[in-house]
Amino acid sequence: MSTPDSSSVSSAAQPEQASATSSAAPISPLANWRALWGRYIDRRVASWLTTIALLAAIGLGVLAYNGVANALTRPANTRPAALQGDTLGGVPAPQIALHDQSGALVSLNQFQGHPIVLTFIDSQCPHAECPLTAAGLRSTAQLLGKDASKVVWLALSMNPTDTPTTANAFIKNNNIAFPLHFLLGPQQQLAPLWAA
Repeated sequence: MSTPDSSSVSSAAQPEQASATSSAAPISPLANWRALWGRYIDRRVASWLTTIALLAAIGLGVLAYNGVANALTRPANTRPAALQGDTLGGVPAPQIALHDQSGALVSLNQFQGHPIVLTFIDSQCPHAECPLTAAGLRSTAQLLGKDASKVVWLALSMNPTDTPTTANAFIKNNNIAFPLHFLLGPQQQLAPLWAA
């Protein structure tokens, strides 16, 4: 018996291969994408990326849901005010009339109708909370941008021994560049305001 030569075997196999590839279903784009994905990224990285993508999609869904829910629950004719703060529940603010670090008499009445930021600071404070309060004021002023000039910034002294010199040093050392009135006074003037 004679053995077929390799050229006859390969030519006989070629029509079968050609018919197999022509009759096979086309490869889907998803399968192509998976093949490329697997070639460049291993399964562990793919798993992490897929997880992160799913968490991001869930997070965006939650944010979208909250936005829609907030829009639906807010009355139609209301919108948030540009500068928000505490209204003191309709209770009038205590009468404050003290001298600031420059010697000017400052009264809350003169700022009626304007937004006011009022904080309590000790210019000689040995603790970290006073510089942190100053940093919070700076951050707030920066966040407000141009609107910071529309705000009245008041710091009520928590220490009756504060002086214009210590108040100015505190302002300078804490890089307070916006106009802050550091209100100073003796114990008998400050104590009732602390309790108000």
